[in-house]
Amino acid sequence: MSIVDNGNDVHVECQIPDEIKSKIPQHFYSALAGELCSVFGRMIFDKDESGVYGISYIGGTTGWMEALKMTSEKLDMAWLLDYYKSLPWHDSDIFDGEIEDKIISEFIEADQKPESTNAYYEFLLQRKTV
Repeated sequence: MSIVDNGNDVHVECQIPDEIKSKIPQHFYSALAGELCSVFGRMIFDKDESGVYGISYIGGTTGWMEALKMTSEKLDMAWLLDYYKSLPWHDSDIFDGEIEDKIISEFIEADQKPESTNAYYEFLLQRKTV
């Protein structure tokens, strides 16, 4: 967490540490999007009347935690769930927001809709046959 003063505004900027972000594989975001869709339904990938994606409202909920837990288990990423559980509430909110933003930019706005998460399922099938 760092305090930023740009002359007009003083605010705190927080983000997932680079050493954590660098360990998160690209297919994690697709997998989490699929789990979130299973929990909350497809409408989380739609915008509301103010232009905000539904996924932006679900961070910090029990459903979000369940989806994160399932994704971490399926991808053998218990370390990420342990990290998440160790965060104070404000840092976990920031974590949720960054992950939501990544899912929005990589899968929703990039026209790679979550229903086409074949790479995730291929990964799971490959893992089970090894």
